[in-house]
Amino acid sequence: MISKIITEFNENIEGLRDFSELINPFLEEHQKKEGEKHLPAIKPVNLAIEKHLESDAKRIKEIDLEIKSLFDGEIEVISEEGEDGERESIQFKFLSGDSEPFNNALTAINKSGQQVEQLYKSSLISLISTIEWFYVQLLHFHYDKHPESAGIKNKTLTLSDLKSFETFKDAEKFLIEEKIESSVRASFKDWIETLKTDLNLKMGYLKEFEDEIFEIYQRRNILVHNGGVVNSIYLSKVSDSYKENLKIGDVISIDQEYLFKSMNRLHLVFSLFAFELWKKLEPENDERGIMAMNLGYKYLTQSDWSVSHCANYFLMQDKKMPVAGRTAAELNVLLCKKRIQGFEAIKPEFEKIDYSDKALVFQLALAALKEDKETFFRHLPQVIKTEEISHQELFDFPIFEEMRVHQEFEDFCTENKITNANNG
Repeated sequence: MISKIITEFNENIEGLRDFSELINPFLEEHQKKEGEKHLPAIKPVNLAIEKHLESDAKRIKEIDLEIKSLFDGEIEVISEEGEDGERESIQFKFLSGDSEPFNNALTAINKSGQQVEQLYKSSLISLISTIEWFYVQLLHFHYDKHPESAGIKNKTLTLSDLKSFETFKDAEKFLIEEKIESSVRASFKDWIETLKTDLNLKMGYLKEFEDEIFEIYQRRNILVHNGGVVNSIYLSKVSDSYKENLKIGDVISIDQEYLFKSMNRLHLVFSLFAFELWKKLEPENDERGIMAMNLGYKYLTQSDWSVSHCANYFLMQDKKMPVAGRTAAELNVLLCKKRIQGFEAIKPEFEKIDYSDKALVFQLALAALKEDKETFFRHLPQVIKTEEISHQELFDFPIFEEMRVHQEFEDFCTENKITNANNG
């Protein structure tokens, strides 16, 4: 049952990501065309600003002539200086001439830009709705098995309510529904408290991302309730790192990078909530390990090293999972640390690891991590021969990246007629 909930959650996250990736190119192409269409109306202002910043007299004359050929009027440009004497901004105004084409062009360009940002805003709001749905499913799953943990033992019902129920179980379900409905309307911090107290989750993995996720929720709130305008509530609730350059009245924007980063972190953390709950209920269910491995590998291939590290570390520490899966997770953890900290920083950690008792494929992967070319290419023929990895995995696995750049790799592939299907 819980695996089905996690699978549906994964599909919802991927569907939202795919939708954003599908629509975004069309909106950006429209934005580009609008910019190109209105360039003649914008160009005189751009030239006026260029002239204002230019110091070469010859170039200033050339710009003057170009402006006159495009615009019958005068544009004034003024620099505003900050407190430190540095130029802070540039403003312009039309002293004469018809400014309507420029104003129309600016309106059209801004509108096309707003369409792109609106996609991201809507996607972020949908993301939080998806997370809320998943949170509710986890609560239902747990309370259905352990209704006593919902804290409804001392709840009271009216006589009218009692008459509407056929059985005690119906009344219990009603109270649980009330508890869940009340919980989902609470803040993210309240959610965490419910998961800790009612579901008894430890959630040590949350610490790294908690401030970031809390900011995502606060940003969603001001998008929905305050038009994206920063208010005192937002500034009082987010951590200092998120408000360094913000003040009340500023407008917060959403771009693709922020949206996808938010998706990754929320997907990770709430998946781990589910895995931890699953671990408590069915500690030896191997399906959990497969799902955790897939989650960590997904973000490994996206080069989201911190997210992948967290997912793989969770699996690595799950002592009830098969040794092979935990060993693969350990290798992925080391790869993430290598990408984040650099090879030299964790080289001593590599040297302490002994995989001589492990399958040859793990020895091959460790050699790749350690950039031990000699050992890697000594083991590679046997690993391919025994099909411990497929030909395509040789090209796809991020852990082999440093080995793929060597001439020996190309020679091996040529000799063994191994090709990368992703290259066509």
